[in-house]
Amino acid sequence: MEQGVARSGHVFRLSSILKNWKKVFLVLYQEGRLCYFEDDSKNARAKDAMLISRECLEVHVGSACKHIDPPQNHSKSELFCVVPHHGSTWQFCAFDQDDRIAWQMALEEARGMRSPPLRRTRSVNDLFLPEYAVYSNGGVAPSAGYPGPPPPAGQYAYMPGQYDQRGYYRQPGYGKTT
Repeated sequence: MEQGVARSGHVFRLSSILKNWKKVFLVLYQEGRLCYFEDDSKNARAKDAMLISRECLEVHVGSACKHIDPPQNHSKSELFCVVPHHGSTWQFCAFDQDDRIAWQMALEEARGMRSPPLRRTRSVNDLFLPEYAVYSNGGVAPSAGYPGPPPPAGQYAYMPGQYDQRGYYRQPGYGKTT
């Protein structure tokens, strides 16, 4: 197997327009990209590609692939479908059930590679300021260009007599009586 390839092999793909089963070469790369080719030659161009970790909503297998009849001499247990968030479902049929199970495991592993999204702050400032990320410890920092989150709230250095912890400016001597 080539370096960078998690799984590859021939499968049948159900065409989206004529609904015919065609033999294709399916490749799942280690970074999570799924591509299919008309053949397995080195200079073949991918007919389509999907980044499984971001675009795949779920993987259906067997009878969960509804309204699909397998190719002749194949059973429904050999079917597997890749359902994206948007667009058409990719429908495949493996050559046997063991091959389908191997594809299912590889695709589910690739789906699990997704990283949790950062929570964004929600305010009017989002319209005017660069994107900020909210970290699990409550820290907020620009989402790019900084090594990590700022220190926890309450540990910021304030100029004496300038700002209080709520961020309000206070003039020196304000509120003092002589």
